[in-house]
Amino acid sequence: MSMTSGPERTDSASLLTVGMKVQILGERGAYLVTFIDPRRYTVDLIPIGGGATIRGIHFSTLALPSEPLTPIRVRFPLNEFQGPGRE
Repeated sequence: MSMTSGPERTDSASLLTVGMKVQILGERGAYLVTFIDPRRYTVDLIPIGGGATIRGIHFSTLALPSEPLTPIRVRFPLNEFQGPGRE
């Protein structure tokens, strides 16, 4: 990661963890990573302010915030993360 200010683009699953705060390039707001599919290079996200899960976002469209990258502990009903193929 560089020492420049602002979000940094990521193309690597190794930098992502479930519960990590990320941004989508060109959009306002922050999201939490809820599911990582390293074979398809996609993630599922949920807006921090609330809202519906966004599925299938490609790694290349994500930016890691410049603030410290620590996972955020949140509680969701288990079925929020379970969908087709996610049992």
